[in-house]
Amino acid sequence: MRQTSGAYEREVPTIHNADATPPASNRLIVELTSPPLAVAFQETVQAAAVNGKLAVAVPAAQDYINQIQAEQATFVSLLQTVVDDVNVAYFRNELGVTEAATYQVVFNGLAIDVGEADRAALQTQIARLDGVKNVYLDLPYQTELYTSTALINTPLLWNQVGGRANGGAGIKIASMDGGVHHEAAMMDGTGYTYPPGFGPNGLGVTANNNGKIIVSRAYFRPWDPPRAGDENAWPGERGTSHGMHTASTAAGDIVTASYDGLNVGQMSGVAPKAYVMSYRVFYESVTSNGAFYTTEGLAALDDIVRDGADVVNNSWGDGPKSSGGEFDALDQALINATKAGIFVAMSNGNSGPGLGTGDHASPDYINVAASTTGGNLVSQQVSVPSNPTLNTILFAQAIFGGALPENQVQTFPYTVAEVINPNNAGGCNAFTPNSLSGKAALLEYSGCEFGSKALNAQQAGATFAVVYNSVDDDLITMLPGTNGGQVTIPVVFIGRTSYAAMLGVLTNQGAAAAILRVDTTTHQAGNVPDRIIDFSSRGPGVGGTLKPDIAAPGVNILAQGYTPGASGEARHLGYGQASGTSMAAPHVAGAAALLKQEHPDWSPAQIKSALMSTAKYLDIYLEDGSTPAQPLDMGAGRLDLTHASDPGLFLDPPSLSFGYMISTTAKTISVTLTSVASSTENYTLSTRYTGAGFTQTTPLPGFTLSPTAVTLAPGESKVIQITFDTVQGNGIGDNQGYIVLDGATYDAHLPAWARVTPALPTADLLLIDGDVSALTTRVADYRLYYTAALDELGYTYTTLEYNPLTGAMLPNAATLLGYRAILYFTGDNYFSDGGLQPLDMDKLVEYLNAGGTVIVMGQDMARTIGHNVIDPTNPHFFYESRLGANWIQDSISSGQVPVQPIVSAETAPVILKNLQIDPTQPRAYAGTVGLLGSNEVPPVTTPISGTFALYHQIGPRLTSFSMSIRANPANPTTVTNMHIHAGATGVNGGVLVDLAASAGVTLPVTITDTWTVTGILTPTLTVTQVNQLRSGGLYVNVHTNAHGNGEIRGQLSVTDTSYTRFIDEIDNRAHDGSQDPTGRDALRSVPLFRYPGSFNEYDGTVVMGHRHQPSLENPGITYQGRTVYATFGLESVSEIVNPALNFIPTTRSALLDAFLNWAWSEPATEVSISNTLNVSNTTFTFVATPAFQVQSNNHTAPSPTAVQYRWDFGDGSVYRVTTTGETTHRFVCGDQSNRTVRVEVTDTFGNVAIGSQSVAVGENCRTIPPIYMPIIRND
Repeated sequence: MRQTSGAYEREVPTIHNADATPPASNRLIVELTSPPLAVAFQETVQAAAVNGKLAVAVPAAQDYINQIQAEQATFVSLLQTVVDDVNVAYFRNELGVTEAATYQVVFNGLAIDVGEADRAALQTQIARLDGVKNVYLDLPYQTELYTSTALINTPLLWNQVGGRANGGAGIKIASMDGGVHHEAAMMDGTGYTYPPGFGPNGLGVTANNNGKIIVSRAYFRPWDPPRAGDENAWPGERGTSHGMHTASTAAGDIVTASYDGLNVGQMSGVAPKAYVMSYRVFYESVTSNGAFYTTEGLAALDDIVRDGADVVNNSWGDGPKSSGGEFDALDQALINATKAGIFVAMSNGNSGPGLGTGDHASPDYINVAASTTGGNLVSQQVSVPSNPTLNTILFAQAIFGGALPENQVQTFPYTVAEVINPNNAGGCNAFTPNSLSGKAALLEYSGCEFGSKALNAQQAGATFAVVYNSVDDDLITMLPGTNGGQVTIPVVFIGRTSYAAMLGVLTNQGAAAAILRVDTTTHQAGNVPDRIIDFSSRGPGVGGTLKPDIAAPGVNILAQGYTPGASGEARHLGYGQASGTSMAAPHVAGAAALLKQEHPDWSPAQIKSALMSTAKYLDIYLEDGSTPAQPLDMGAGRLDLTHASDPGLFLDPPSLSFGYMISTTAKTISVTLTSVASSTENYTLSTRYTGAGFTQTTPLPGFTLSPTAVTLAPGESKVIQITFDTVQGNGIGDNQGYIVLDGATYDAHLPAWARVTPALPTADLLLIDGDVSALTTRVADYRLYYTAALDELGYTYTTLEYNPLTGAMLPNAATLLGYRAILYFTGDNYFSDGGLQPLDMDKLVEYLNAGGTVIVMGQDMARTIGHNVIDPTNPHFFYESRLGANWIQDSISSGQVPVQPIVSAETAPVILKNLQIDPTQPRAYAGTVGLLGSNEVPPVTTPISGTFALYHQIGPRLTSFSMSIRANPANPTTVTNMHIHAGATGVNGGVLVDLAASAGVTLPVTITDTWTVTGILTPTLTVTQVNQLRSGGLYVNVHTNAHGNGEIRGQLSVTDTSYTRFIDEIDNRAHDGSQDPTGRDALRSVPLFRYPGSFNEYDGTVVMGHRHQPSLENPGITYQGRTVYATFGLESVSEIVNPALNFIPTTRSALLDAFLNWAWSEPATEVSISNTLNVSNTTFTFVATPAFQVQSNNHTAPSPTAVQYRWDFGDGSVYRVTTTGETTHRFVCGDQSNRTVRVEVTDTFGNVAIGSQSVAVGENCRTIPPIYMPIIRND
């Protein structure tokens, strides 16, 4: 759960991009080869359009749409001749009419409903048909003012367009969201007239149109329709207020509002007189799925351009999954919407404050981060008045227990459970009766269910319970567990910082000052503006682009919807506060509408430049109030409309993204400056670094400008060069700041960013030891298993002892990129708060998004990050989207010792096929023996005795021991030597190990009581000696001054122990019962190994690999990272032959080597195709030759060889699969004399490369007559 406080509570939701994992769709998106209208007409948009927008209705555009529709009809005809029971997909529109999911404007293609067929097989079959460019999965996307308009200086721009009441007049703002409601006051149509082309009652559902709202469309999935009461184009009883809130923020009309009984006064959206066009894609479905899918998203964007929108607001996303662009269907549509002349505003995501957490990586549209405002209506505020730093405590309320008191102020003296009873800090045990009477109890988050903690506090007299995070400041949604239903007192959760301050008040100021204040009256609390809120996602974008572009108010935004205390449709008709980048983006959309109103000839790129170059970038801080915000936090700065309508010049591009740069390199970017000033302006160019503060800004190290001064006459354009030299920069990491243009009348700036990575590898691997053995004796230390394997393989590595109690501790992503791979292991660590911290997982995501390799091993890794839930409602991005895993169960062997080997999965590449892993053997031998004089040979009578305990880890042959000797105080004993000897019972033998040296003690030592020593046997036992140990052939002997040959002895006896019983089962798909029954690989991961046991829930997958590969169906990738996730560690891999299984097991080093070789391997650099024609039978012979890369950095890797060739001859014939690079083909005749032949080559590592060649077929073909069927679209 993201941080919320009294400032954000009481129906003041923070909107997340991913509140649940949506189910899969059984549809495919087919892209055809011809460009869509927006691309084909891009160069002629100005000539064919009004005010720089694509005019879809003009004859030339309609002719092109007809041409595309004819091509689509031809494709459907062809499809239906080769594939049975597959049809064009439909969605149900706002009129309840099913509409074909075909697209012509921002995307040329259509959605295909595969029904009960195998979607993966059909993806392949469809991709080979003539005219197909790509085939995509149908993916889900989810949702992500009274002081904010003044903060961004909107009144100045209102004045320039005729006043607030005229702001945005004539401009059409599209809302692609959860719908708007015609009865909402900010959507009142009084005084409005429909613009030309919108008829008497607008477009779509006219019942929701009123002149202010001019379009009301909806997009419902036929297979997952809306719940009852939410079937309209506007949000109903079960619908979300998200679209209502965002649309009214952008374009809500002037109203006098009240919030929770408080009269707020007059407020409006940024462009109050703008038209609103509603495209409802979010709705509450019968399966409780609130997402939209690519099919409906493409349809909405197509309609938005067709209907003539000027601006579109998109407050939704899917996390940092894709680099966007050519191989991302929905991102293509967004880019093409801007090419059609529409300004596209996108929320940047709510997954901050970690870097690399933002959505939407393409530079064409504008991404918006969230900042605070100066206003804050508070109805639930928790504070400690005696400490100013505790004026507003961030908290999350439990979903059980009593409600907070309503509309009143209450105080609670508080105490800390650990102070009452140091052994019961978490409240997991009963407290002394009445020990908490009348108090708020602070309880540590650990050890037991939340409901049990609160109930124990309540039964001891507590009237309020506060659970605190002892690790970091992350807030958690507390579930009731078994006992939560009995709790009647309020229960809240706070972070570690707040707890530490509260404990300090109690300790330093005493009980009189330790008062918790709970204020539930609605009042204006005020707030510090211009802070980039923690939840706002940061850049860079996937692939290394500078994002976000700009920041805008997005915290506690008051607008229409999310009405406190309301239910049903009334929730959308009152006023409520909401927080998120979803609320920030419509501020920018509204601002763009005002600029479009004043400058109708400005293009989306020019509007973007004007907004960014005039944004406020000084005196903007992070949420802590002291750290200056930088470009990766806020782009060009916080939206400021003071000079946006008269910026003086346009910048192209408006930001400088140097991306990832290797240390010692340099790069130059050209920026075109175009004057829009009315007179000549002289600009002085400089750089500015604000990272150390705003009062003493300095030049930005490493960045140089050429020239350093520019004179621009009205309308004139000039090019400047900005160079970044890594040698002169701030070193490894993010180098960021601003390029400043200072003129007499106009000022401008643009953000600049480069991430410098090490020129030479720091080491081959970063080994992260996450077994927490350094923190507790309840788990073993397994580091030696990994270091021994890496040493054997000859790889270099750096070791990091991970301590989750210290919070995030990994270095930044730039430093991580100095390692070719990161290996994280968890051993026996099963603690629910003992794994990677959220910010560290974000760093690993950043590293992966830059092309890094991560290997994760551990039997309870999912549990350590709280992810041991099947189909979790709020999965962590790292686990689900980067490891590509869905946790299934805790033990593939039902808690028993495994009895079978782990074998390669069917989908594993060839290099892994012959590996077999033995998890059946013990990981250690252990035993305790008594040390007695009677065991000596010959026996000795002595007053002393002792015990010796031994624990031998089999893998690294590491033997730890503990020995205690008990002496009589009246008769001291001096120990002179102590050893392990070889010898059976009753037999004396030679010395093998000096125990004193192993323990680091110096003898002699005189003992008068109990003396204990511990240590590691040095040298380690040999294999022969271990076998002697197991057979009883070793003994411990303690020598004293009284008995030089030995006074007490014990024969060592060990038993097998520490078996692996809890290997998790994982899968690469959801199993919540509502997804595509044919299954899918939406996570794009591949099972590598499985356990073929009888307790498997599904396939028994225990190792998952995740790296994107191209294919004939989709020949590009949008993600470069590689991961291997094993739900066991190297400690579970036995190298001893198990006679019962009768096979030679894969060694630990061989397994790790295989993982690294798979992850580090690269596909062929190119695939060349040659062909010859046999004229006599018109048959072509093709030969494909892949050029494989030498795996120079993988010094143990075998060279790759091709194992499969898939041929696409470009004539619609069936793909052909061969095991050699040669094949023959006789082409099907068509209307083209040339065919593009493609081949997909898969090598032994599973890597794929694609080659292509154009072939002149001419008359050398065979004829198959086509059949044509029309596509019907309801407009």
